[in-house]
Amino acid sequence: MDPHQKINKPVSTLAIIPKTGSITRLGRQAYAVMLMSAREQAAEDVETGMFSSPLHAVIEGFDGNKESMKVLKSTLRSMVSSVIEWQSPTDGESAEWNACGLLSGAKIKVIKGENHIFWAYAPNLRSELLNPQRYAQLQRSTISKAKSHAGLALYENCVRYKDVPSGLTSEHPWEWWVPVLRGKPVKKGKTLEYGIFNRDTLSKAIAEVNEISEISVALREKKSGKSVTTIQFEVRKKPRTAESAQEESQGPVSALSLVKAEKMGIPAKIADEHFGRYGDKAFLGALNKFALRLTQFTAPVENKLAYLKTILENGVAEESVEQLTTSVEAVKEEREPPALSSIQLKQVQMAEQGTSQLETVKKEIAALPEGEKEALVDELKEYMAAQRFSARMRLRVESGELENPIIQGILARIHWKKTRGASWSAES
Repeated sequence: MDPHQKINKPVSTLAIIPKTGSITRLGRQAYAVMLMSAREQAAEDVETGMFSSPLHAVIEGFDGNKESMKVLKSTLRSMVSSVIEWQSPTDGESAEWNACGLLSGAKIKVIKGENHIFWAYAPNLRSELLNPQRYAQLQRSTISKAKSHAGLALYENCVRYKDVPSGLTSEHPWEWWVPVLRGKPVKKGKTLEYGIFNRDTLSKAIAEVNEISEISVALREKKSGKSVTTIQFEVRKKPRTAESAQEESQGPVSALSLVKAEKMGIPAKIADEHFGRYGDKAFLGALNKFALRLTQFTAPVENKLAYLKTILENGVAEESVEQLTTSVEAVKEEREPPALSSIQLKQVQMAEQGTSQLETVKKEIAALPEGEKEALVDELKEYMAAQRFSARMRLRVESGELENPIIQGILARIHWKKTRGASWSAES
């Protein structure tokens, strides 16, 4: 494995026990990449007293606008504000107990037109992070492919046992694993049930590790009567293949789909759940398809979350516009193209014409005199009030934030009808 793709993480920081707040999947991923960067820098900058890195080298997908910066700030805030207890997952391996935040401070600064992030570690954690005596060797590509906090946490806690002859992790009461995998504290007075934890968190985390990582993990349960009391994991190293070798080189963590979801008004928690279930590529494709639907002439989507879920569940049947257009071009180049069904052909035609209409109208609106633009925006405000759009969306229009895909689509339809006297139809 390329040494630049390995992260040596102290064993005392593997089993993170959140006491306040919660740790997000993206936050834990970014934290590992930032740790690698800090090690390469060796010491903090003399002037700032902090480590730093261009943002794109840690997380990609942030373009500097309001929505994407909201996701970034939320991610960094979770690292600074959550009080964490650090301990080794192996009994007796560390005699120390530590409590602090993942970061003691963080800031974002634009340098020569590019966003940079700056961060610092708490004094009781800094030395251990930068010069660990005992550590687990993590693979950067696996960290970047993680779909959930639970999957990433389980991977980090199990990977160090891949070269141990027995392959067995330490044994702990199953309740010990609940905050470690979920990334948030257990509420006081809340009753925990192993069956629910296993179904909703543990089994999914195991399946994820087995899918995305260089190790395979199997659960071992110990019972007292019929009740499970403690659990441990059996860890084995997967055979290294040519495909896995190619995947080892991995760049920054991707936040493209989460940023796009935020721009479209999808709550962060729901966006991350969809990311975890379907993966970044499928989720991003569904968001692109959803954005197209919001610009079309048909009736407004009444339940956006339900519609997005339908696209995701339909999978291949709900291809993105780019995929459909590519399919058409490929067919045109064939001498004897395979026949498309009437439904497929209609989808392609609507995708091509809908995209063309939107681009045409956007150019026309951009060329309008300021007075006409203001009148068009006034009509947009009236329409959104009549359709009872959320206060958040209407506030965006009031403050002049018109780049949102939903707002652009409505604005395009209003202008189209005013100038053509016809509905926004693929057949017009």
